[in-house]
Amino acid sequence: MRQATTLWILLASLGLPGTPLRAEPRQHPAASVIEFSEDGLPIIQVVLHALKPPGKTRTCRFLVSTGQDATIIDDSVPTEFYWDASGTTSFPDAAGASHALPAVLVKRLEVAGLMRDGVAGARADLKQAVSAGLDEPVDGILGMSFLSGTRFVYDPGAGRILWWQEPAPGVTLPLVYSANHLPLAMLTVGTTQVPTSLDIARMGGLDLPWSLKPAGEGQTVHSQVMLGDATPGQFHELGRVEAGAGAWTRVRTYFQQGMADGGIGQDVWSAAPAGFDFIQDRLTLHLDAAGRLPIRAQARLTLPVFWDRSGPSPRLIVMAVKAGSPMAEAGCRPGDELVRAGTLSGRALNRRSLMALMDQAKPHAWIVLREGKPEQLRMFEAKQGD
Repeated sequence: MRQATTLWILLASLGLPGTPLRAEPRQHPAASVIEFSEDGLPIIQVVLHALKPPGKTRTCRFLVSTGQDATIIDDSVPTEFYWDASGTTSFPDAAGASHALPAVLVKRLEVAGLMRDGVAGARADLKQAVSAGLDEPVDGILGMSFLSGTRFVYDPGAGRILWWQEPAPGVTLPLVYSANHLPLAMLTVGTTQVPTSLDIARMGGLDLPWSLKPAGEGQTVHSQVMLGDATPGQFHELGRVEAGAGAWTRVRTYFQQGMADGGIGQDVWSAAPAGFDFIQDRLTLHLDAAGRLPIRAQARLTLPVFWDRSGPSPRLIVMAVKAGSPMAEAGCRPGDELVRAGTLSGRALNRRSLMALMDQAKPHAWIVLREGKPEQLRMFEAKQGD
């Protein structure tokens, strides 16, 4: 279930007050190497500076999110790298419960030679909240409080974020901003314009409001989930979704009940480089050889098995089971604790290795703990009569 999965990977916008200061563009391009998470989300290195004592730094791994207002630091980051700020802000956890977070100012944050002082942020337990989908937890989330006033090309194909570089020619869209200073672009479906979130740390492809869903059932997504009922959604193929002078044609699009705005996710960002200009407020999307906007032909699938790091040792827990999936056919249930998959166990068993195993679609067994008792589940077993 994609939307529930996204809640485990991303925090909601924190909405700290104040518009970030804009910086002048640098003359010389720089690059950040992207380390991709198990679900394809971008992680880069940042350097935190303590200022006092002078010269003390800490190199960290931050998830990059253009759909996140504040820059978030994990509770494990020492206090010498930030100042406490007045007030609190809140974010919803995976269960939808809201938690107050202490606001902070990151003293000095450096990315590819660009330094910002007093970056608006907050502290959170990212190892439990955001890093549930990561085998190696991140130290923070680089949000718009840092990215505002920068210009970069996001090029996952080359594994780079190219700072201060002009994008190649393509379709250029003006950016508008939400009340929380998050970038939006307008997509057009028929005669309807749709404000659409532009988050490079968002999974999926093209998401549109439920009100624009075509008639008919499409491919309905219903999942059994651990933390309450899933919100139903449907996939439909749309003939045309326009973005300025460009368009996606015959594109598989997701509609979820209750969704009011649109969203662009990794299946689009991974298909071609995209230029984000938060100085002149524009987005540049590249066209393919046929003059269309590209999207990943094979949508990236994630696995609803996540880390629970609330106890003394991490546990891999099944959070959702999609009807008709191999997990459902094997008898998997939300809340199952995975202790073995095929030959994978102990340190060899993690989300990345498990996803690689499931991608092979070969018969193998899972051993799970269900209510404290071991159960064996058979994955990809041939059904009788096949």
